[in-house]
Amino acid sequence: MYMDICKYKRGDKEYKRVLLREAYRENGKVKKRTIANLSGCTDEQIKAIKYGLDNTEAINNNLVSDISQAVSGKIVGAVAALYQAAGMCGITNALGNTASARLSLAMIISRLINQGSRLSCIELAKNHTLREILGLPEFTEDHLYDAMDWLTEHQENIEKKLFSDNAQSDTIYLYDVSSTYLEGTQNELADYGYNRDKKIGKMQIVYGLLTSSEGEPLSIEAFPGNTRDHLTVKNQIEKLQAKFGCSKITFVGDKGMLKSAQITDLQEHGFNYITTISKPEINTLLKNNILQMELAETAKLDGCYVMKTDLPEQSADKETIHKRYKDLALVEHAFRTCKTDWLEAQPVFVRKENRTRAHLFIIMLAYKIAMLLERSWSDLNVSAKNGVKTLSTITSFVCKIGQDKVIKVPKPSPMCESLLKKLKVVLPDFLPIIT
Repeated sequence: MYMDICKYKRGDKEYKRVLLREAYRENGKVKKRTIANLSGCTDEQIKAIKYGLDNTEAINNNLVSDISQAVSGKIVGAVAALYQAAGMCGITNALGNTASARLSLAMIISRLINQGSRLSCIELAKNHTLREILGLPEFTEDHLYDAMDWLTEHQENIEKKLFSDNAQSDTIYLYDVSSTYLEGTQNELADYGYNRDKKIGKMQIVYGLLTSSEGEPLSIEAFPGNTRDHLTVKNQIEKLQAKFGCSKITFVGDKGMLKSAQITDLQEHGFNYITTISKPEINTLLKNNILQMELAETAKLDGCYVMKTDLPEQSADKETIHKRYKDLALVEHAFRTCKTDWLEAQPVFVRKENRTRAHLFIIMLAYKIAMLLERSWSDLNVSAKNGVKTLSTITSFVCKIGQDKVIKVPKPSPMCESLLKKLKVVLPDFLPIIT
């Protein structure tokens, strides 16, 4: 473990970037990973941490003899793990290292630990090492709102960078739409529409989620609450072609999403589609003897669906097409996780349109991290949500080294150690105290 310090100029201003990093081997190759961003630390704090890294054994011996002077500190495990997981997902790199970027990352990490409003993020920073690990000075709700404005402004570039970093080789993309009801009426996207939450008389916002064939979130977009599902498709077609630079695409959506106009749009862009047809359309095909059944009785069609695609037969057989359509369940799982099960897209505590978009984008990026946690911990039989709760039991303690105070990170419990190992996360030995 070592400190990576880099000084650079932008215009007339000089900046300093300080990262706590670690070298490790993977498949015989030496790689490096960032454990914490210490750019917000003072020179004295950086010196203290560097001294701690250079003299770990001696310090630990002193801590054993002076343990009575140590006091309980903040929770360190969850933030430290999620920060490194965000780096593995490419989120940290895509956001950048500006103050707004780090505050955005703070809201993403906070969403995975303790959902709620911006005030919840501020409260979380009092009990978790959010500022210490991200290198943040003290912040207020206004700072977070400003960061949300910045995040919306840069959403397109961030999504594009994540798409590029993931080296998407997919040609099949899944898309679905959901909605979130609102308690008030002042949100700038609020309107009445088809309410999936069965909340009669409530205004809502609509949002569409575009994913890879594996359910990896690629883009999220908010729409006014009265927007019909199929009218959101054109935006996604243009996004895939113009923003992500995709030329060969098969777009998967349900029958309410891909109507004749949307199919025409896809074909005009040179894209293919997979969808289903409605029950009346099935009956029409039966009457015209295009489909044949031993029982054409209407009741026998309940629960049945017919696939529709323009993919050539040599590109995909019927089993493949059916499997790809059923992959839409991955988007439904994303909606459940993002909406109510964990990340809580609702209630929406913002009013302005751009901050509503930022709220949804934060949740999408948090879900991207959640998917990594699920994959990493699958054989431990631990859900991502419970795994984060378990890591939140790792509490630091504050000790004095010379004239400085530092945060000492204790050895994790066996269960926490297993979670960290599966995630390939290493906790730092020390962190600075940021006032």
